[in-house]
Amino acid sequence: MDPSVGIWLLVGGGLLGALGAFWLRPRLSWAPVAVVLAAAGAAAGAGALLVQDREVNAANWAVTLLVMVVLTPLHVWLVFGPPRAGAKA
Repeated sequence: MDPSVGIWLLVGGGLLGALGAFWLRPRLSWAPVAVVLAAAGAAAGAGALLVQDREVNAANWAVTLLVMVVLTPLHVWLVFGPPRAGAKA
């Protein structure tokens, strides 16, 4: 498969994650921001699997997407802290 799709998913996931972490997180409540960050993590994880040279099986897809969907919002929460006082929690 052409790795350009994976590269675009990685770039898009990174941009979506930056949008969620830096622009949406101070303005919105945590729930919609967590959804955006989970989507960013899923895109980045899928992109990472698509650019690999080796054959990726169903278990790789399931574990990678599950881990990225859960850990991306958690990572942003731990690095940047909980939503600011101006945002509705």
